[in-house]
This record gives sequence, structure tokens and C-alpha cells, in this order.
Amino acid sequence: MAQTGVFAYWGIGLKAGAVTASDTDFQKEVDYWASASSNYSSELTTNNGFLGAELFFETEGPSRLGVSLGLNSISEIKLEESIPNSAGTLKASAQSFPITVYWKLKAEDSSFAYRLGGGADIMSACTNMATSGSASSNINTDFKQTKLVPHLDAGAEWYISKRFALGVNIAYLFGARFDKMKGTVSGSDSQLYTVPQPVGRQIVASSSQPSGSDNYSQDYTGVRGELALRYYFGGN
Repeated sequence: MAQTGVFAYWGIGLKAGAVTASDTDFQKEVDYWASASSNYSSELTTNNGFLGAELFFETEGPSRLGVSLGLNSISEIKLEESIPNSAGTLKASAQSFPITVYWKLKAEDSSFAYRLGGGADIMSACTNMATSGSASSNINTDFKQTKLVPHLDAGAEWYISKRFALGVNIAYLFGARFDKMKGTVSGSDSQLYTVPQPVGRQIVASSSQPSGSDNYSQDYTGVRGELALRYYFGGN
């Protein structure tokens, strides 16, 4: 039985993996400008990888209670655009601080362990909009939103030695859609929107919502998978 309230083990881990990351609004922006200008060019780079670290604590015994605190940095999705006398770049990225409570089963004579848990990410999304052209239209602003994102988590570990373990984890993030991306443009509070066009949609920054527009969004709802190399302290 786990010794409730007694963390016999603690450790650190390094993680790498991938998340569900949508580039839909960037794709619609490309569709609009490609139809609106014959001189338009663009390059869209979509990344959904992340690197992270964690600090964890576990009780003793074959049936354990654990708590993990982490930091993940998600790679950016980048759109570079150019039309005559104007250019722009959009970069969407995110950071999250996952907090997970889990139950782990590890038989005393086994090199493998299995875990099931859940928790939430304190997650912050950012889209940087940078434009150049006429002086009146130049923007270089970070539009941000932070929210709490629940997740479920399951995984397995292979203990390479007493102290080192290689873990595989799968999580599902619920409601990780950020659709109130706000920043300051020329001293005014602004938000990112997508305005419908005959083809596609145009991403704009505005202090008030344009007629017929929707909120621009970054969406990470879905599966997050990771590999983790963990080092354990304490225990018997």
C-alpha cells in the first residue's frame, strides 16, 4: 500500500513530444491573399513539437500516489507573407505548466510501471503579428491569452536502472482553444479577428470586432504525446 502523505521518491525529468496544434486560421489567411493578389507569396511552417522538464514526487510501495509539476515550450507555427510594398509575419506559440496527480503501479520485482492520472495545464498562448509597409500600418505586437486547460494522462515506464527510467505518456487536453488573443496596438487595446472574404479569411487586429468576423484562435485541444527520461532520488 502507498504511504499516504509520505513522498519517499522524488525526481526530475526531461521531456520531448508533440501536441495537437491547428494552423487553420493561417491557412485561411493564405487562401485569401492568394486569391486577392497575383503577386502574393507566402511560406507556412507548421510545428507541433515541444520540449519540457518536470519535477515529481511519489509515495513508497508497489501502489503509489504521485504529483508532477512541469514546464513545456511548444514550437511556433510561422507564416511569412509578401505582396508588393508590404510584408508580414505571424508566429503562434505556447507555453504550459502541467500539474498532474497520478496513481502508479510498480511491482517490486518488475522493471515496468504503469500510471493513470489527470490534472490541468496553466497554459499561455501567444501570436506575434509583425507587418511592414506604410508607416501607419506597421505593427509588431504580441497577442496573448492564458487559461486553465484540464487534461487526462496515462503512461508507462521502463526502469533502465534503479535511478533512471524511460517513460511514455499520452495526455488529452480539453478546451485548449485560445480565442481571445489580446494585445496593444498604437496605445489601444486590440484583439485578433478573422474577417470573411470571397475566398478564405483575413487576420486583422482591431480595437472593436469587425462586422461578420470571428475571433482568431490558437487551438491545442487534443492529444499530447511525450517521451521522458526521469531520474529518481530516494526510495529503497
